[in-house]
Amino acid sequence: MGGGSVSRGGGSLEDALLSAPLFSVQDTLKLTEQGETISSRYLNNTSALNNLSNIVGALLKKSLYDEKGMSKNPISPATKELMQQLSKISYTTYRQLYTMHGFLEYFKQATPIAFIQELNLGSRPAKRKESTKLEDLRAIPWVFAWTQNRSILPAWFGVGSALKSVDLADLQKCYLEGGFFKVVIDNIAQVLLKVDLDTAREYHQFAHDVPNAAHIWAQIKNEFTTSLERILAIRQESALLEKDELVRQGILFRTPYINALSCLQTELIKAFKHHPKDEIKLAIQSTLIGIAQGLRNTG
Repeated sequence: MGGGSVSRGGGSLEDALLSAPLFSVQDTLKLTEQGETISSRYLNNTSALNNLSNIVGALLKKSLYDEKGMSKNPISPATKELMQQLSKISYTTYRQLYTMHGFLEYFKQATPIAFIQELNLGSRPAKRKESTKLEDLRAIPWVFAWTQNRSILPAWFGVGSALKSVDLADLQKCYLEGGFFKVVIDNIAQVLLKVDLDTAREYHQFAHDVPNAAHIWAQIKNEFTTSLERILAIRQESALLEKDELVRQGILFRTPYINALSCLQTELIKAFKHHPKDEIKLAIQSTLIGIAQGLRNTG
């Protein structure tokens, strides 16, 4: 199971386990906790015990369901077919974006990836090998970079295009069935609440000279709008997570502080471009860590 980031397997562990296919766990669970989640979950004995208890409890529930040959939320053939259709469209849309002319250079300029690659964290280098291909960039810096510019693009891009291709009533029916589809929709709703396209637009300005930058930015904005509209309609909400008030308020409480760090980061990057000094780079790296801690699911 993945760690904090929704685009790399994050979200509720219990929901994910209980939505997994029968006999897929078999009494054993291997966990990878991502860096930014470790301090919040294991910093003291109380939080560590609570987190480990939740993990064991989720595993016991899943093991019991498997032992009885039961599924908490069995997937109907119609729902399975619909999800396969959504997956194909979402994948195609996502791939069309990052294969667009000028996208690699846009990514380099519109995110702080250059500063992330110099951070002394993680057990592996940012790239699998020296290459100019996006495919050779590891998943963590890829997600981390888009999260830092506050678009959090890998977690939701392609979702809107997929969801709008299906009748809304069918999507709402699948959501009410629960299970894997509901888990995915709920996780994406949480991510969308953390997106700040006003801040992302500030980072976009760093790439305004990149060929095709305006078209790339338009694609990102349009896909976000479509994703937001569709997620709200499926969950039947007027505002993201209004039915999960505790989670919503937790995110909104941290947002002003993260926004301040993002503003500071963009100003520091501007300063570094004019005067590339080590102390400015160090300050930028500090904002990277602060934003990661505030958003809690970054890589």
